[in-house]
Order: sequence, then C-alpha cells, then structure tokens
Amino acid sequence: MSLTASQIIERANNKIHRAKNKLGGDSQMTILLDEALVKLREDVNLQSAKRQSSSFIVYRDIHEYPSPEDISMDKTIRLFDDRGVIYNLTKTDPVNFYDATAKQDRRYHKSQSVRGIIPGGARSDGYVSVDQRDSDDFLLIYTPSLDLPNITTAHGCDSVDGNGTWVVSDDATNILTDNQTYKKGTGSIYFDSQGLSTDITVSVPDAEAVDLSNVITAGKAFLWVYIPEGGTPDSITLDFGDDSSNYYQVVSTVCQNNLTFREGWNLVGFDMLSKTTTGSPTSTSVNYFSVKLTVSTAVATTGFRIDSLRFALGKAFTLDYYSSFLLVNANTSARQETVENTGDRTILVREEDTMLVDELAILALEELREWDEAQVRKQYLMESKEMYRQKYPSQEMVEGFSYYNTNTPDRYGKR
Repeated sequence: MSLTASQIIERANNKIHRAKNKLGGDSQMTILLDEALVKLREDVNLQSAKRQSSSFIVYRDIHEYPSPEDISMDKTIRLFDDRGVIYNLTKTDPVNFYDATAKQDRRYHKSQSVRGIIPGGARSDGYVSVDQRDSDDFLLIYTPSLDLPNITTAHGCDSVDGNGTWVVSDDATNILTDNQTYKKGTGSIYFDSQGLSTDITVSVPDAEAVDLSNVITAGKAFLWVYIPEGGTPDSITLDFGDDSSNYYQVVSTVCQNNLTFREGWNLVGFDMLSKTTTGSPTSTSVNYFSVKLTVSTAVATTGFRIDSLRFALGKAFTLDYYSSFLLVNANTSARQETVENTGDRTILVREEDTMLVDELAILALEELREWDEAQVRKQYLMESKEMYRQKYPSQEMVEGFSYYNTNTPDRYGKR
C-alpha cells in the first residue's frame, strides 16, 4: 500500500531524530518532499511510474506531436501501433534529431553511434525526442522506415502565380512571392495586414485540381504559417473545395504539437474529423484553397507567410513512458507532480516509498547541517537504488544517433 505525504514526512522525521520542527514543521518538510520526488525520479526509472499515452496519429514527414503532459522530460520507453507492433526507435536530443532529418533529406546517412550504444551501426526505425518551447514539452518523432500512408502536397505555395494565382481579401494586402524565407520547395506566399479588419485572408481559386477523397473523412491537413511580431492570430481557418460557395472548412487554434501560436514558423494541423461543409464541394477535384488568420485586434502588420499545404492519412500509435506524476490527489484522485495536501498518496510500491523516505531524510539532515549522518544515509540509499535497478532494469529508450550513407562509392572511393 502506498504512503500518504503525511506518512512519508513522519517516517522521515523519525530518521532525523524527530527534528522536523527545527526546519519549520510540516510545511518545510512538504517543500523538501517535492524536491525528494524530483531527485528520486531523476535517479531511478521507477516501475510504478510507467504510463501509457492516449493513442495518437503519426503522419509521414510530420515530426511534431503533442507530448503527454506528465512525461518525465525525455524518458520514453517504446512506441507501438494499434496492432501491438513495437518499433525500434532510439532516443536522441533535439539537435541530433534535426541533424538526422536533414541528412535523411540529403540522402546521406553514415553509420555512427553515441557512446557506442547503437551496436554495429544497426539501422533503427527512427528517432524520438522530447523538445521544449517556452517550458512546454512536445514530441519529435522521425520514422523514415515505417509503413505510413503517403502525404499529398495540395499546393506547394512556392510562388504567387506558379499554381493558380493567389489573391488577397479582408484585411490582407501586398501579396508576393518570398524566395528567401520559406520551409519547403523554393519559396513561400508573403502578405501583410492593413489594420482595418480582424480577418486576414489569402486564397487561390484556380489551382491545379487534386484528389483529396481519401483524406476527407479521417485525415489531416498541414500548413506552415509564419507569424510576424504583433500578428499572433487566435485561430487559422482553411477552406478547400470547388470555389468560395462550395467548400470544406477546418479551423485550428493551436499548432500541430498542441502549443500556442507564436512568432516565427508554426506547423499547423487541421483535423478533418472537425470539418464543416458549405454547398456541395467535390472532394475528387479540389482546386480552391483559402487561408484566413483571425486576430483579436485589427493592426497593420508586415510579414505573414504560408508554405506547403499538405494532406495525409496517418497511423495510430501509443507511447509508453515514465511519468513525472508520482502522486494522487486525495480529493480528486487525479495524478499530480507536487504535494497539494498531506493526504495526497504516492503511486509507489513499498520499496520505492522507502527510497523516497530516505531521500527526504537526507535533504532534511542537510538542512539541519548534519553532514556526516546525511553522507552515511546517502551511501545506504545509493546501494538501495543500485539493488532496485538490478531488480527492475530501466526500459527507457537507449540514447543514440545513427545515420547511413546510401550512396555507393565507385572504385575510386568517390560518391
């Protein structure tokens, strides 16, 4: 049976010779308990902390996904599909992740490993990383070898008149081709706002027709949107269909990774399950596209851009990971990271609770300046942690970075 915060504090108090009042009583011990929880989960991958995400859809060439809110930074375990097939993914830091995807795009993949963890340069199914933006987590998933449906580029947005002609309406103005700032292809569609309306719209009524019938019911649309300073929208609306009277409409209020819109490039995902229909659009020959940014206050802003409008079906996956939420709220039964009241209970088993009590006792002894006793208890705790690791080996993804050279050298060694 797991222990409450109150019970953990009392057990630690016994180990510090009933001296908790010298530290400020239960309130200070609770602060130290939160610190002890962090230290324990950083040092040991606890069996009780293993958790499974909700099923989510992974798409070809789309790397950003929402992260479980309680993931313990980058402590991922495995990714598997709805059939239960586990994929051989390795964990890498965001810098190596982006480096790997860039090298994949250039078809240059040389066998390499970090700290020798990936044996023999064996090829994996891709990489997983937990990245952060403004202290919010999101997943980066790179799966070049997985059997995922192809992604359809509906409009490359490389130029204003390269595939139909883009026009402005509502508050948009000054539309042009930007061959300097773009995400895909050779350019992006640039436009400004005048500050007269809260809707900023660009559209192309005569693009080359594309068949989107396979993604119209359960797929997703993706669009890169560049937001200049002072122009962050509340929502972004995508219309697509036959014309301005017959179209499907999807709206997004967050990025594909579930974080809020920000200045700079944003990958925006539009879920077809939430679409509405106006008129009688034909999904087999879509040639009308419209993008509307809605801001809360009309303001003249320069430097909006859109790029690479794509549609895709994906595949459902689930992620196993180590959670940072080691407590259950006494009142709501919800999982949480920090102690809210002393009746909150851990999710831990006995030996894990014992290590937590020792971790708290050591922190308390250090605050009491009982350095020698704290050091002795640290040694005992280190031994306990090592015994635990041997009994319950970590299942965390190995950390590695491996890429491959697919170009075969000629007889002179040139590629």
